[in-house]
Amino acid sequence: MVYNDQQLRILDILPRVSAALSILGSLFIIYQVLKNPKKSEMVYHRQMLILSCTDFLYSAVWFVGSWPAPGSGWCTANAFVGLMTAVPQAMFNAALCLYYLFTIRYKWSEVQMRRLQPLLIAFPFVVGLVSAILPLAAGMINPGLNGLCWVVEAPSGCSGTDCIPAQQYYDLFLVIALIIPLWTSFAVALVAMFFVYVTVSKDAQNDSANQAPAGFLWFAQREAGQDVSSQARSRRMARQAFWYLVNFFLTYVFSTTAVIMEIVGSQSPFALKFLQFMFYPDKKV
Repeated sequence: MVYNDQQLRILDILPRVSAALSILGSLFIIYQVLKNPKKSEMVYHRQMLILSCTDFLYSAVWFVGSWPAPGSGWCTANAFVGLMTAVPQAMFNAALCLYYLFTIRYKWSEVQMRRLQPLLIAFPFVVGLVSAILPLAAGMINPGLNGLCWVVEAPSGCSGTDCIPAQQYYDLFLVIALIIPLWTSFAVALVAMFFVYVTVSKDAQNDSANQAPAGFLWFAQREAGQDVSSQARSRRMARQAFWYLVNFFLTYVFSTTAVIMEIVGSQSPFALKFLQFMFYPDKKV
């Protein structure tokens, strides 16, 4: 399947719209944290700051898109930043869910979380750097769809050993360095939020005095009044994490499907590419 000019134009503009909205959302969170010195010292807000900074950089990559000349140093640099922040985004989302797990289910204190936070920040950055340096050193960053640089086989249209390096190395990199870490992060976040959901659901059933939402669909219900109890705060945090997890899934499911289709030799239909490019830069909307 070959995309026509109109479809290519849509795929060029669409991610810039999503990226612009995501950039605004990231900047808002960054501003909200930095304007309050007390917030910037708290583990949760510091984690949100790191996540938002990473989202900002990744969204900026999609906003710039194909503007740099294909094959130029700027095009390669844009892809390098994208690769450096793609996996860390997912890992920081998973780290945020771990924060909810430790503080809501296991009642960890701020001091205990501060001891863990350096690992939750440093490990994703190391993985991101490796994910960007390896394809750069191997010459695997090349212009792809609409001239957007990424890990794309070269020369264009090659297959097997005609590619430089061989096509199997491109496929291996995409699976090991991108797909597996992304969905491992999602699995960690999903398991963490399952235990948070169970914990908060039990608290909600026992919190009738504070007018907690009833039933196991509490995360989709509004709460009456201005309840400031610890149970209510846990519900608000868990509700936010739930919607982050939904956004997490939508962000990566379409792109992963497209990559797998291309690895097995099929071109993604336009509808799948449309969904991939619509959601991929979108983290805050």
